[in-house]
Amino acid sequence: MAGTGATKSGAGSGATPGFDASIRTLLDAFPYYVMLIDADHRILAVNAAVERALGLSASDILCQHCPTLIHGTSSGYPGCPLAEAVATQSAVESELFDEAAGAWMRACVYPTSLRGDTGQTVYLHTARDISEEITTRTSRER
Repeated sequence: MAGTGATKSGAGSGATPGFDASIRTLLDAFPYYVMLIDADHRILAVNAAVERALGLSASDILCQHCPTLIHGTSSGYPGCPLAEAVATQSAVESELFDEAAGAWMRACVYPTSLRGDTGQTVYLHTARDISEEITTRTSRER
């Protein structure tokens, strides 16, 4: 994104400068979407699941605005827990229905002690399909 002072890392690294390969290795341990983002929704690192789902390499994803790239909107995505996590500096987990995916998702944002290249707090953002869990829970409640 223009004006952020960030530059994209080499192809396949999965992280902007300042995040070493061990960060990518850690993120890749998760089978679902895992990203590092800043308070402005700028994507700083991704795992392989994000690359596969989007059909893009990390170098094409990094420094992009998450709601624009992932959800096709320039404003925040309804139900995204980032704004609350930024405001409270605490972990926020939410369950929401993603119309585009046709799936229930658990979206979580956790503040970290890391700082990005602009000095902002870095947040760990996960998103995973919980449709089966919701269906099971709903059938038990009946």
